Amino acid sequence: KVIIDSNTSVRDPPFIAKIEKWVKAGGIFITWNQTGRNTSTEKDAWPISKLTGYKVTGIVNSSRKIQLAAGQKLLHEADWPSKGVSGLTLQKEAPECTDLMQWADGTTAVGMRPLGKGYVIHLGARLGFGDALKFFESVIDWAKVPRIPALAPNVLMRHFVSNNGLYDIWAMWNTKNSPITTTLTLSGLHPQTALD
Repeated sequence: KVIIDSNTSVRDPPFIAKIEKWVKAGGIFITWNQTGRNTSTEKDAWPISKLTGYKVTGIVNSSRKIQLAAGQKLLHEADWPSKGVSGLTLQKEAPECTDLMQWADGTTAVGMRPLGKGYVIHLGARLGFGDALKFFESVIDWAKVPRIPALAPNVLMRHFVSNNGLYDIWAMWNTKNSPITTTLTLSGLHPQTALD
């Protein structure tokens, strides 16, 4: 239901057309940083703009403050970093687009475009790891995408299958520099072992 393209800078128009078809069928595609900046033959062409509905007007590598766009209903106050971030300056070109976040000067940092039954989200702000996780979780909650059947607040958790295919492994780790307490909740799962 949700694909996060983490900075695949080369995207040719035929592949973008396939993404568009998938989105129109109900998918949510999120660009991140400089997804779709170049084609395989032309640099800085930004072919992704045809899909996102936003033109890239600049790349700012220095820190800027961002804020929620007025009237948007997807993100919450806690979803954007309190400190400044760098990233793309976007300009709305498709009338159906909605700004989600803006830079302090009012230009767009993050925008969303409905396409068919789905959405494309152009994430121009280069969010740090923790802020990006909050952003993606907000999108997943807004889209009512079922979560994995395990939850542990305040830690990073991933699901793996062992190389031999016999074991499901739910790994979690503390990304902070100090001890934390969490509660691991498993829905419909019955683990046989736990290791610390």
